[in-house]
Amino acid sequence: MGIRNQNLKKFYLPGENLTIDEQLVPFRGRVSFKQYLPSKPDKYGMKIWWICDSKTSYRLFDIPYRGKEGQNRAENLAYNVVNQLCEPYFRSNRNVTFDNYFTSIDVAKSLAQNGLTIVGTLRKNKTCIPPNFQPKKTRHIESNVFGFYENITLVSYGPKKNRTVIFLSTMHHGKEEDVNKNNKSEINLYYNSTKGGVDTLDHMVHEYTVRRKTNRWPIAFFQNIIDVVGIASLIIWKNIHPDWNSHKKNTLRKLFLREIATELVTPHIRRRSTKGLSSYHLAAMQDVAGSNQEATQSSEPAAKRKKCCYTPLGYHGGATATPSVG
Repeated sequence: MGIRNQNLKKFYLPGENLTIDEQLVPFRGRVSFKQYLPSKPDKYGMKIWWICDSKTSYRLFDIPYRGKEGQNRAENLAYNVVNQLCEPYFRSNRNVTFDNYFTSIDVAKSLAQNGLTIVGTLRKNKTCIPPNFQPKKTRHIESNVFGFYENITLVSYGPKKNRTVIFLSTMHHGKEEDVNKNNKSEINLYYNSTKGGVDTLDHMVHEYTVRRKTNRWPIAFFQNIIDVVGIASLIIWKNIHPDWNSHKKNTLRKLFLREIATELVTPHIRRRSTKGLSSYHLAAMQDVAGSNQEATQSSEPAAKRKKCCYTPLGYHGGATATPSVG
């Protein structure tokens, strides 16, 4: 895990907006830290927390959930996860977006002390939320209620009757009039535009994947690593070569994965391209590696096998010695 995280961060410099969310690696076998998340498409699996670039969905750093340590339930789990994921980017003046599982006043203050701002949604059972921010039947639809505390801004937005969504931001310090024509605040719009970094990449993993059915959780984790690395390499490649197959945006990732697969299997095919294989296999190899395969077989004839001097003559397939009759 450590080597992969180091390499993912080493070859990519993220933008000014980061996203933290969870990914569920599909798995229905036996493992102590298997999770059930009904909101995810796969329902059952192993959970990984990711921090990624909000714009490109490039995954930067991950923390796999390994279950409870001993019999005690982890305290301040969300707080610890956010700080561990954000630690490589402390003092970088970036913003981090996440959902209501991670958002709290303590997280906002901790990241602010380390040079990061946050935008997220709050659960309505938080004690820091004023009573007038909660849902009310008398409240107008698409109305906003603003609150300010030190460097923290709260916005309660009512999209429907008797329902509210509460946003917290340490990045925005605007006035109550900062809303668009749909009466959505700047915090609301910013959250919607940056929250989907991990979800977008999870969708890409499901679209093209090397995943196969397995009852071994290390294999399931390894297959997910291959998918993540494949997407990360495509993002880096496109940043270096922005014009590569630019007219084939709908099949760009498919073409890139095919190129990677060909490059990986071609050296092995050339090692196997020796005499003794059937014409069917040789034709398949030529389709992948091309007709100009480099022969690895030595031009010198193989040394002829010698017969054992201690083995009777008949065991070598030659004439059997017949004893003479005196």
